[in-house]
Amino acid sequence: MKRSSELEFIFDDLFAFIKMLIQNYGEPVRSCEETIEELKTKIAKQPTNGSDVHLSQPFFLVERVAGDILFSHNLNRYIGINGDVDLMTFHSFIDDGSQDWSYLKDYLSWGKAAYLFFANVGKKHDMHKFAMKVALPMRFKDGRIYWVAQETRPLEIDSDKNMLSHLNTYTVIGLYKEKKPVDLVAEVYYDNSYHDDWNLMLSESRYAIKPFNVSSVQQEILQHYRKNKDATTISCANTLKYPRNTIKKYISDCKNENGILNIARASFPHITFKSITDVVTFLDKIGWFKRL
Repeated sequence: MKRSSELEFIFDDLFAFIKMLIQNYGEPVRSCEETIEELKTKIAKQPTNGSDVHLSQPFFLVERVAGDILFSHNLNRYIGINGDVDLMTFHSFIDDGSQDWSYLKDYLSWGKAAYLFFANVGKKHDMHKFAMKVALPMRFKDGRIYWVAQETRPLEIDSDKNMLSHLNTYTVIGLYKEKKPVDLVAEVYYDNSYHDDWNLMLSESRYAIKPFNVSSVQQEILQHYRKNKDATTISCANTLKYPRNTIKKYISDCKNENGILNIARASFPHITFKSITDVVTFLDKIGWFKRL
């Protein structure tokens, strides 16, 4: 019971994030049904390699960003799931055997960062040339833990190039032999090439220590500075109809640590923020404004 409630708490946070992310997403331009049939055909042509899990076929998921699993293959061979599977059940196998869910939480944090990346950067390019890659430990039905390489590629998109679903391909790398947990590292590739700037952006979004939560007035201030490159506290006060001292307090409240700069430094301690402009630039880069 405790294990189930812990997982539900973890996924409640994920689903709340996704609900906000996809609230304005539309219908797919092209249904993934045809693509799934093509995938089934390719799978049927793959040779089998007996029972050696290290040499076996990959396993697959077609997953909607909204949380539905549309298609799966080979899950029984590896983790012992027959038939339909839900998102929480499948991801509960991301584990080093301790069931403290540290790897799962790490993985889902990278997943959130990836979704923001696709919503902010991906839609400006050919979405189908992107791939996200990460190695993660998974508990298999033989009771052992294996390193598994996951490659994620966008599948369905809407008319605004928002990613609606993606294909996850899982390939077994080898046995998990670590004595203690290690940090997962996801990477983004475009047309099979690694991009330094994009991967830095992905990492910055992933390693936020805590959510960057600000008041509605502070959101207005951030939007003003984003839309007006030469904005000042005076112009912001005039536009938003607040006293200048109020604007200054909302930006940097050192006494109570409730200012935008205070909150940004607490959420992203590895980033240097000297001004409200620095915060706006960073938030824009990681896709934060897309969530408003």
